[in-house]
Amino acid sequence: MKSLRDINLKRNPFSDTTPSRDRHGYFWAGMTSVKEKIQDCYESCLSSNTKQLILNWGPYGGGKTFSAYYFLDKYSNKKNNITQVYLRSPKDGSKLAREIFNAIIDELTFEAIAERVKSLKKNFTEQNLLRYLSSKAGVEYAKAIITIGSDDEDIQGLMNRFLYTGTLTASEMRSLGLAKPIKTDSDLIKFLTGLLSCFAISQGRQKGRLVIWFDEMEDIIYYPTKHYKAFSQFLRDLYDNVSDNLLIFLNFTLAEGEESTIELILGTALWSRITRKIRYKDFNYNDAFQYADDLLNEVRIDKQNPQPISEQNLKKLLSILPLGNLTPREINKHMSSIINFLKLKDLTEIDDVVINGFVEQQDDL
Repeated sequence: MKSLRDINLKRNPFSDTTPSRDRHGYFWAGMTSVKEKIQDCYESCLSSNTKQLILNWGPYGGGKTFSAYYFLDKYSNKKNNITQVYLRSPKDGSKLAREIFNAIIDELTFEAIAERVKSLKKNFTEQNLLRYLSSKAGVEYAKAIITIGSDDEDIQGLMNRFLYTGTLTASEMRSLGLAKPIKTDSDLIKFLTGLLSCFAISQGRQKGRLVIWFDEMEDIIYYPTKHYKAFSQFLRDLYDNVSDNLLIFLNFTLAEGEESTIELILGTALWSRITRKIRYKDFNYNDAFQYADDLLNEVRIDKQNPQPISEQNLKKLLSILPLGNLTPREINKHMSSIINFLKLKDLTEIDDVVINGFVEQQDDL
């Protein structure tokens, strides 16, 4: 059986039909306009004290989750002074505030939060820091956030429980000088607003940018009305009250012509706050070719020798797919199968005979 190297490929570039956050160094193929628009959002976030709410929407398998992973990785360098958070929509609408709260804490990690607060305490007087956080979270939660930055391990242990479980006793609360636990959804939002404002800040020498990706937002369609309205209110409060230097992406999977559905779910108030809409349009065959060709060129070992699939035959292979299936995910599945077919048949190039043989073996085309 031929290896990938025998067909001039370092690896099968189509094998990752579902993106994974475990990988690094993602390669972006095709969809140049989408990439440039998201890049512009990041650069604007870096260069000015802006607040942006971005709607990404398009078909299932159209590349929205990949976009999140690509840019999370691209801007992972701490030199950018960007803190990034990736979240999926809660599956249980009745517990959405607590689920989002816990997911954000998990993403940031308690240790990173503590270090951030310690850094703020070094750059602000405690009075000024308390004033800044009180304007976001109220004075009681401002005190709690500042306490997370304690150097005392016992206090940090208590504050960890305060955040995650809220199970501190009355005497433990008094020992920390705190009067108010986090109980209601309103409490969760208020505390989270103050906490995230520690990362989205431009005060004196302290600079920070915060990027949040909300993925799989279409899941909220299945919430009861009262729950998706509560989710919309949650996002609106977060967006309005966290400091500037905030960039939020909302990823929605919806078919063409369903923009009104998104507006209905998000509500007029949140919809009016969207600063940019980025559409992941359905591919035509030229888009599909560009996407597949970019991936093949990226993994070609010898750039002087042609890739194993000529331009003409690549177009033939893609033309087998119905027009409605021309998404990155479907192209990956389709093209991964043809590369595996080449290996199994001990072939190093594709011609009409190979294409016909491949088609005959496909039950689902």
